[in-house]
Parts: sequence; structure tokens; C-alpha cells
Amino acid sequence: MAASLPTAPYTSPQLDQTDVHIYFGSMRVLMCPVAGDASARPAGSLRPQEAAPEVVALTRKRLEGHGHLGAEYAHVYVPCVPAPDPLVEERAVAAADPLPAVLQRPLLKVAEGHSKEQIPAIRSGGRAAILLLDAESGAPVDPSAVAGQVQAVRLKGCGNYVAGEYGGRSLRFPHPGMPVAPMQKLNLMTFEADEQAVEVRGVAFPHTAEREAMMSAAVDASLRPLRLTAAIRPLAVQSFASGFDPSEPFPLLPKSVAVSTTLGERRVASHLLPGLLAAARLLLPGVAATGSYGDSAESAAAAAAALLPPSRRGEFVHKQWSDDGSFEETRHAVVPSFVAAGEPGAKYGGPADAAASEWLGTEEAAEHASGTPGVALAAVALTLPGWRRAAFERAAGRWLAARGPAGAALAAREGAPRSVVAHLYWRVGREAGAIREAMTRAGVSWGNYLDHGVEPHNNSHPNNLVVLPPSALPEPAAAAASAADASAASAASAGAAGRSWGALLAPLDLDMASLQVEAFDNASGERLSAEAFAETLEREGHELLSNLLGSTASTGLEGIDSGAGAPAAAQALHWALRDTLWAGFKAGRAAVAGSGPDDPHLTCPAVDRACRALCELALVLMADQVS
Repeated sequence: MAASLPTAPYTSPQLDQTDVHIYFGSMRVLMCPVAGDASARPAGSLRPQEAAPEVVALTRKRLEGHGHLGAEYAHVYVPCVPAPDPLVEERAVAAADPLPAVLQRPLLKVAEGHSKEQIPAIRSGGRAAILLLDAESGAPVDPSAVAGQVQAVRLKGCGNYVAGEYGGRSLRFPHPGMPVAPMQKLNLMTFEADEQAVEVRGVAFPHTAEREAMMSAAVDASLRPLRLTAAIRPLAVQSFASGFDPSEPFPLLPKSVAVSTTLGERRVASHLLPGLLAAARLLLPGVAATGSYGDSAESAAAAAAALLPPSRRGEFVHKQWSDDGSFEETRHAVVPSFVAAGEPGAKYGGPADAAASEWLGTEEAAEHASGTPGVALAAVALTLPGWRRAAFERAAGRWLAARGPAGAALAAREGAPRSVVAHLYWRVGREAGAIREAMTRAGVSWGNYLDHGVEPHNNSHPNNLVVLPPSALPEPAAAAASAADASAASAASAGAAGRSWGALLAPLDLDMASLQVEAFDNASGERLSAEAFAETLEREGHELLSNLLGSTASTGLEGIDSGAGAPAAAQALHWALRDTLWAGFKAGRAAVAGSGPDDPHLTCPAVDRACRALCELALVLMADQVS
């Protein structure tokens, strides 16, 4: 019997082939079972240990090398999360459903022809993969031949991409995809460096895999009352047998794979936000096309501000870190919140061809586009290869059908024409803020600490938020289908996810997360006080907001486009929309905290359909980006 997902309110997505490509990716990898075993780790099977002195001392041993395993291990280090290892609840493990047969041994990425038993999967970041299983039988499903309901299973730590060809791309790591890399290692007390320090990449470790299982369940529990969800559900921890392969580096060092079902894979920073900006420049060409308003920042700012009613014009605020490490406001003379922007009518006021050609760099777009968004979108679709063309056309059709009713619904609720594009930015910010505040109130740190280097780890960033497929969401209740009902809903329940239409976003990557009861300081070994833990949570909130506004100074955000270098008009649109996101983030946190007014920008079914069509346009545009 296959391991099952919880049935409410978020369920295993009903995915067709196009959905798989859009929401999980299309880069094919091959997996092979290797020697080792797997232990079930469902929700409720792990509990935290308090940061008692003796357990803290044992945990802090990870700040040292592994010389106890042999002289050659003396300079090998693993992550030292400042929290004791979770304790296993054996009764919950014994009561767990049996794992699907394919998950009962560790799975490792391999090159074509490496093994007779090769299982196709989807690339996920650097050291993970998405395996699709038949929802009934638990048997593997080829990601290029999806028919029927599937469960998506994330395997985190199943090796980096090995040498070989995948879809015409040469990948660089030799088998078994566990490269040994130099790392920065400083003693946190003396600041003495270990110049020979190394780490093993491409894998998880038993303590991080079990922490992800425990904390994904804890985060999900904190989000459910707000109709939000974690992106992953814990299933198991796979353990590689020592010496499973002659090329395994440091075979006595335990290595694991964290196994979870997952509701999505495409990320906010790598895929959604850059794609939305690209889509916005197609759909709001009067603002984004440099030919309409000139190339200066001043004229671009005036163009953006012209979309607003007089009461909403002025400055907008960009929050960012200053050179001295403080968090400060930088003011830009554009708008206070682009969320109130009026969207031009069915025939947009500026030519779409310049925006399409400029962003995508395609002559075809400019040749085929005319002054209406439908033609511009069709022209862009012609430039996209393979599955992306049909997927983009599907999303464009949904958008063109949904944008009129969505605009009418927004206007009816708020009393003036509104931009669906800007509403979606507000919604992304609102959900990110609600997720962050819910985790803060539950005493959950996403992971912001020092262990071996001078730069802290930080997992509180937007690439650890995934975009959910619509079919993962609950069906809207009939009573909630009216705009009047949504407007009357309380801020705490409706302000987070937009009433009964479910969330767009969900958090994952929780292998560095911790609870206040278990948290300690890696440098001193002292248990963190309530005040110190609260400061950590506040710092994580600042980091998430800063990254949403374009900073890339967080683990996992290297190479993300911050908007710099774009034409002046496009930069004006970029920053105005990011400021809308900032305002939504503040509103989401306030709604969960119960300190804000009712959110006037709640989602209803008509707006939700348009938002999700825009999300799909964005994800298709950025489909080649690897998170």
C-alpha cells in the first residue's frame, strides 16, 4: 500500500502532463536503488529534545572534525544545527503505512546506462530529485508519461548530478555524485581557521534528514489553522550502507536521503517573481515599454504613477540592508503601493511588441506582436520550444478568459478599476508574510545560525517557498463563493490565504529549522533565552522581506535576478510591483498577528482563476531556471 497524503485541506494534486512540467519541472534524471535501508518517519514520529547541557555538549561535537572515525576524517565537517537531534516515537513508526517498494532502499542519481534498474525522475535543485508514484499502487511513473493521479515524492540528498548526458546537457560530477569540496571552517570561540576543512556535498545526514521530517510536520501544524500548508509531508529517512559504492567518499561518515511527499517544486525567487515581471511587461506595456515613455527613470516613474488615483501617488519604500548591517528604508519616488493601479482596458494603451521582444530577446515576438495582449502572448508562445509552447498557450487562454471577470470583481469590491497583476503581487507578499508570522508565533525558526563559517546560514528566503498547483487546494465552499462573504471574513482567517480558495505558496527546506525549546547558541553552548530566540525570528523575518525585495544575500539565492540592469521603464515597474509585495507582506503578518485591519484585497474565485493563470504564464517563462 502506498504511503498516503492527508486528505484535507490539501491533497495529492490531480496532475496532467502539462501540470507536471509547470509545477515540478521537466529536466529528466535517472535514479538507481543502492545498498542501504529506509526508516518510516511520518508526521508525529519525531519529537524535540530540550537543550539540556549534556545533550548540547554532544550535539556541539559536530563543530569538530570526525577524527574519531580515522585520521583521514579529521578535517571532515557536517552541518551543526544548534538544536539536539529529534527523538523517535517508536509507536508512531510502527503504526506507519508501509513505504512503497521503490522507497525501501536509498535512491541515487546515475548516468544513462549505469545500471539495469534505472528509474526516471525530475531534477530538483542541486542534490534532490522529484520521483512520481502512482497514487494507488505506489509504483514509479515516468515524468514524461503521466496519466492519472500521482504522488510527487522529494528525495533530498540523493546525490548531485553525475557525469553524463541528460537531455543534451553534460553534467559535471562523477559517480556517485557526492563531491568533496573545500569549506570555510572557523572556531567560533577563537576564530582559528582549519585550512584543510572539507565537506561532502550532494547528500543529507541522519540528523538533518530527521530534523526535516520533524519540522515539516511542526510547520504544517502551525499553518493549517490559517488554511496554509507546508509543501512537504514527511515519509522516511533513507540511509546509505557504508561502502555502498567503491567510489563513495568517506564511507564511515553516515549519509542519508530525506524522503517527503511534496505539493510543488517551482520556487518564488527563481521562477515566480522573475516570470511575473516578464508577464507584467507583456500585460502592462503602457508602463513597461520604453518606447512609450522614454528611457529615463523619471519618465518611467511618472508612467507608473500615472496609473494610480491621486490619493495613492507619492513615494514607495524599498527595505534593504545598509553597509553597516542595519535594516533601513530607501525611498524611491514612484508610488506608495502599486496595488491600487488601474489596469488598462481590453485594448491596452501601448504597443506590446517592444516589451515582448525586449524581455525575451526574440525577433519573432516583435515581428508577430500587435497592440493587444492576446496577440503579444501568442507571439511569445511561438518562440518557446517543446512542451512550453502548448503550456504557455493554455495559460494565456486561461488568462484572457479570466482577466475581465477578475477585473470586474476587484472593481466591485474596492470601488475602482484594479490591476490583477498588482493584486497577485500583493497576494504573494501577503501569503509570504502570513507564513512567516505563523511560524514566528509557533516558535519556529526556519534556520538562521552560525556553525562553521563567518556568514550565517539562512533558510528564511523566498526560494524556500514553492508555488502550489491549483489541484492541491481544497474546493471552495459554496457559501464562500461570493465577494460579499469574502469581504466580511476576519483578517486572521481570510487575510492569510485569501479565504477558501487556498494558498498559492507553501514553505519547504526545513532541515535547519528548530523550536525554541531545543535552541542553543553554537558558540557558547548556552541555551537561547526567549529574548534571543525572538531576535532570531525577527531577523528571519527581515531576511525574508529583504530577499523578496531583491536582495540575494541568503543561502540558495546566488544568481537570482534582482532587476538591476533592466531598462529604466522596466525597473520602475519592477520596483513598484516589489513595493506592492512589501505592502502585502506587512498586511499578511499583521493579519495573522491580529493587529491589522480587514484586508481589502481578498481573493474570490474569479480573481483566483486570473491569478493562477498569471502564475502559470510566469512559471512557463522561467521553466529553464534551476533553483
